[in-house]
Amino acid sequence: HPQGNWGGAHPDLVGKSMIIQVTNIGYDVSGEHSFDIQIPGAGRGIFQQACPSQFPGFDGGDFDCDNPYGGCFEKSGCARLPEVLQPACEWR
Repeated sequence: HPQGNWGGAHPDLVGKSMIIQVTNIGYDVSGEHSFDIQIPGAGRGIFQQACPSQFPGFDGGDFDCDNPYGGCFEKSGCARLPEVLQPACEWR
């Protein structure tokens, strides 16, 4: 990136790549080119019942550390998720 212009990403992410699949536009985000990257533990947004309905026995807050718009701030919060989702939360 010329002159240190890394496009708004954190500098530690420069030169790395990620494959993403956009599955919705969220409806709770606005602006052109907005989309959700759906990561376990990163917040449920307006879809409060989606995860609990797929994983009976877990409370809604288990999926985002009781923070639906932002998710878990600490890696330790990933332990609240169903075991199958924990690795996808812990990488970040």
